[in-house]
Amino acid sequence: MKWMLLFNLAIVTPEGGAQDEIINVYSKHFETQAKCEKFLENYKGLIHGRGLKSFQSMFKEGYTVTLKSVTCDQPYKSEPLKFSGTGSK
Repeated sequence: MKWMLLFNLAIVTPEGGAQDEIINVYSKHFETQAKCEKFLENYKGLIHGRGLKSFQSMFKEGYTVTLKSVTCDQPYKSEPLKFSGTGSK
C-alpha cells in the first residue's frame, strides 16, 4: 500500500468560533514511508506556507483554516457501501 501526506485541518468561523469537525485530507503519493517522511522533512516550511494558503482558498471568505498537523499515513480503504431497496420516502 502506498503512503500519503495526511493534512489535519481545523476551521474557524468568521465569528471566531472553532468548528467541532476536523478535516483530514490525503495528498501526494509515495512508494515508501521513508520517502514520505523525507519529503515532509525537506518541505515542511513550504507545506505550512503555500500548502496552507491552498487549503485556505477552498473556503468562503472569513473562514480560517488552521493546520493542526501533517503526517505520513496509509489511507484506509473501506468496502463500498451497499444500499438495498428503493431509497427513502
